[in-house]
Amino acid sequence: MDQEEMVGYRKHPFYERNRAQTFLAWRDGEVCGRVAAILNHDHIEYHADRRGFFGFLECVEDQETANALLDTVKAWLAQQDIHALRGPMNPGFNYVPGMLIEGFDSPPRS
Repeated sequence: MDQEEMVGYRKHPFYERNRAQTFLAWRDGEVCGRVAAILNHDHIEYHADRRGFFGFLECVEDQETANALLDTVKAWLAQQDIHALRGPMNPGFNYVPGMLIEGFDSPPRS
């Protein structure tokens, strides 16, 4: 449920002004990756920085899949007239940045 709020599928304060578009990568009928393109109007206005973000990136260990996901984010942001990219942000600076690159086989710790 928390992830649904954070990517904008449920009501969350971040999305009162900002937008996210999610994408899935498929191979042989199976999902092999996901990512969100994030248009953070608050960041653009406050920092005078026309930059988009990506977040919630997960994919199989395959560079082609990772490239395709990030290229899709770039294309979506370009449609919004945003041509610079930063990430991962989940969904912004005030939330959980970064991504897990190892340790998938052990439970999370606080």
